[in-house]
Amino acid sequence: MCGISGIVSRHKQPALEDLLELQRSLAHRGPDASTHYCKGPVALSHNRLSIIDIDTANQPFFGKDKSLCLIANGEIYNFSGIRAHYQKNGYSFTSKNSDCEVIVPLYLEYGIDCLEQLRGMFAFSLWDAERQKLILARDRMGEKPLYFYFSQDNFVFSSELRSIASSRLVDTSVSYRQISRYFRYKYVPEPHTPFEHVQKLPAGSYLELDIATWSYEIKQYWSPWDAKPVTGNPTEEIRHSLEDAIKTCIVSDVPMGLSLSGGIDSSILACMLTEYSSKPLQIFSVGYPDAPEVDERAQAKQLADRLSQPFHDIEITNEYVVETFEDLIFSRNDPISDISGFSYLAIMRKAHEHGVKVMFQGHGLDELCWGYPWIQDAVLINEGKWHDRRIGGFRGARKRMTAQFRGALAGIFNNDKRLKMFDLQAPVEFLDQNFTKCFGTQFLEKAGWPGRDPIEEYGERSKRVDLDVTRLIVEHYLAENGIAQGDRISMASSIEMRLPFVDYKLVETFIGLRKHARDDQLPPKHLLKESVRDHLGDEILNRPKRGFEPPVHAWYNALLNAHGEIFENGHLENHQIVRREFVDKARKPESMSRREREVAWAALNLEMWFRSLDRSSQAVVSEDQVVA
Repeated sequence: MCGISGIVSRHKQPALEDLLELQRSLAHRGPDASTHYCKGPVALSHNRLSIIDIDTANQPFFGKDKSLCLIANGEIYNFSGIRAHYQKNGYSFTSKNSDCEVIVPLYLEYGIDCLEQLRGMFAFSLWDAERQKLILARDRMGEKPLYFYFSQDNFVFSSELRSIASSRLVDTSVSYRQISRYFRYKYVPEPHTPFEHVQKLPAGSYLELDIATWSYEIKQYWSPWDAKPVTGNPTEEIRHSLEDAIKTCIVSDVPMGLSLSGGIDSSILACMLTEYSSKPLQIFSVGYPDAPEVDERAQAKQLADRLSQPFHDIEITNEYVVETFEDLIFSRNDPISDISGFSYLAIMRKAHEHGVKVMFQGHGLDELCWGYPWIQDAVLINEGKWHDRRIGGFRGARKRMTAQFRGALAGIFNNDKRLKMFDLQAPVEFLDQNFTKCFGTQFLEKAGWPGRDPIEEYGERSKRVDLDVTRLIVEHYLAENGIAQGDRISMASSIEMRLPFVDYKLVETFIGLRKHARDDQLPPKHLLKESVRDHLGDEILNRPKRGFEPPVHAWYNALLNAHGEIFENGHLENHQIVRREFVDKARKPESMSRREREVAWAALNLEMWFRSLDRSSQAVVSEDQVVA
């Protein structure tokens, strides 16, 4: 697990000081070793967090004649069999047991199709000097990040957004359109970033930069939607895929830990990890004072004791939230305003204190198994069945259809073929109804708000709305709110986060089963629960879902009261993104409505993010970014 960065210059050799600037900004992602490669038009750097083959696996890795140079971030879980195959056929590895070095002989044999052979989480850069091409690639589900910038003179890439923004070679003009998406979704969906000219390489894709023509092309090599229908017994297929995913990702030469709540997903992880690994698993759980309705530490400790694993209790107070706010923004790197980030930050810091270098988390199953009621609501609404109490009657959700859903239904079936989902949520509905009260006129004009976001456009909806909704939740919500946030916060503490439930073969199983037979009309996680009943037992399986949900509005009030002064002459106000009247009101959060506080928190988060940029004072707002 590492940080990678690089520069390719069109007309000259990149300056070493420019490369080192990128490398220094990624030190937290790789505190164990820092190396770089500079030759001809290419300069590559690598910061290493040692997880596997601690002593002999520093990068770069080279082909035999040094015409190939590889730097990689991540873990190739199936490396052992690949290494054994090439060693048997006479290939000589330079490391004792590195997982990432297998990419080199795979590329020599298969070219870019080597990606088909890799199972794991990774982002890598491969310089092919013979072909004069640079290749960047990301794993199928996008667990490892990669950002890039392209101009007429330079191509710059890095593992993190702040790193690439720190380079004097990069134009960091800010896009109003992407800032509007941030307020809408609480993140900026890939391939976009808040910067007009900086992009994320999409998940499951690779980029090939051709030096001769000074052009690049991006191709997708994998999509979960290409999964073939799975016709076997659903519970058996899910159980097998779960076990396989967890067995595959437990390889490690360093201490491991787990973030555990009282819920099903992390409990599955805890039980299977302890069953399939002989290594001790340090377990961490968070709670909140005077909030018993969302505090699951007791249930987590009960399971840890049952599994005979060490347990660490973490309590997060309002004071902790206020004190660590700036640290959280810096740790997340990207502008993400999910309030649960404070809990992840506390867990990762505690894990770091106890010497843990690999942390497991349970992201993915809620998104893949109808774990959130609003995802099922979106299917029903888009199919015009929201009024049918028989569907979803196990939750009674149709009986208490909330105002925001009823309001969102207006006109939805009047020849509107657009898939509606995120705009069915109360915070987005509030923004769409109150945008003139929150945002400046200039910002609204340039951002194109209000208006349909192309991210939610699928043309005419398919005959399988359940698959359309699944696609949107996986490609955007899971990718940005779950996977991206977890990677940045964990790596800020020099910890590798592993997510077995987004293993691509497991994802293909869920999608394949759904293609064969709809499951959205079953109770949430019904098939998943049946597949793991032997592991967990009825007590855990029958617990009501409470979610990883902190005392949100108490935190909003504390944060706005403590840090609201940063709005004064801040970026958002100076560039007329947020109205002065709204800023003044945000500094007195007790006078705001619930929804107003949510918008004010997002604005506070974004203001602090701008301040966290090394070059924030040089960032300018793009004047020509108008999207209808």
